[in-house]
Amino acid sequence: MVKILEELRRSFSTLSRSQKKIATYILENPTTVAFMTAQQLAEQSGTSEATVVRFARAVGLEGFPNLKSKLQSCVEDRLTAAERLESYRTIGKKANLVQNVISQDLDKETLPYINIEDSSIVALSKVICSAPQVYLIGLRSARALIEYLVAYLSWFLPNIVPLAGDSFTESLGLADKSSLVLGISFPRYTQLTIDCLSFAHDQGFLTASITDSEKSPLAKVSDYHLFVPCSHLAFIDSLVLPMCAINALLLQIVECLGGEAQERLLHLEALWKRAGTYH
Repeated sequence: MVKILEELRRSFSTLSRSQKKIATYILENPTTVAFMTAQQLAEQSGTSEATVVRFARAVGLEGFPNLKSKLQSCVEDRLTAAERLESYRTIGKKANLVQNVISQDLDKETLPYINIEDSSIVALSKVICSAPQVYLIGLRSARALIEYLVAYLSWFLPNIVPLAGDSFTESLGLADKSSLVLGISFPRYTQLTIDCLSFAHDQGFLTASITDSEKSPLAKVSDYHLFVPCSHLAFIDSLVLPMCAINALLLQIVECLGGEAQERLLHLEALWKRAGTYH
């Protein structure tokens, strides 16, 4: 945070009048701006969206998403839930509740800069398909991602084991060391997930993580990584992009399994029909 704010202060004298308004607002409200769209920053600083875009380039950045990501990377791991809610309230709301969430969740200025590497998805899918056991851990909001991933992986693979955060040492104690341990966590990272992946790494297991960046503590103890941006809506961890990445991973796993996946689906359909699973 300090570095980006220092850069703004150094550039201040070279900025136009409108750009100085933006710089002043950022310097006074860095935490709030970290979660704003360009349009919202324009409204709050009394300028235009085009001026906000030009401002980011004027201070030596590639664009507004680059400015926003620099601010976010400095604050999101330290903000409490209450502070996130306050930032959301400060930004303001649109009249339509759903439109407000969508505009925050899928920021149109940021979407073009999202780059989730296909090679990471392919590599992770291959190791999941080949591992004798796949252990998964994700806590707090990431638990929803784990449950979703387990539900679909179990359609195709019989070796999927979700881990409880307080008993992972017992679960992994007698496990095959060629198994994969996959952890999912985003800022603020859950300590038990970090501890589990660190333990698995130290014990010689294959490890993988789905997390936000190479700076994540999970990435440091992972043999395989899938880096996915994760934003916040007030006090809520937005899982839209992580869910999209997991869907892509599941589809790639099906590709990896080939005809076996199709046979498995046909078998499951027969079982569901017999059991009356669907209406």
